[in-house]
Amino acid sequence: MKTATSYRFHRRALAAFHELAEEERAHVEHALAALPQTSAGPWPAHTRRIPGDQPLFIVPVDDSLRAMVLAGDGQPPEVMDFVPRETLELFAKAQPKNGQ
Repeated sequence: MKTATSYRFHRRALAAFHELAEEERAHVEHALAALPQTSAGPWPAHTRRIPGDQPLFIVPVDDSLRAMVLAGDGQPPEVMDFVPRETLELFAKAQPKNGQ
């Protein structure tokens, strides 16, 4: 599905998008509009790339919601899922403990 920002949504992200309140959907559109329309970037400083082989970015939507955006070479970026900020923080805190 293409949006006004020409981003695609993975089926999981599309289902989650439709579950959001109208105000949150507007925040998603606003956050995506600030991003590059191609994978080449450059990506804004407020986004974070997740370490690994895939070009997957965490994009802040609002104070409590983050979008996971895949920016594959030669293709328009695709929103893969939405994650609460608190969940990401929980995983970040658990990672050092699991790495020992």
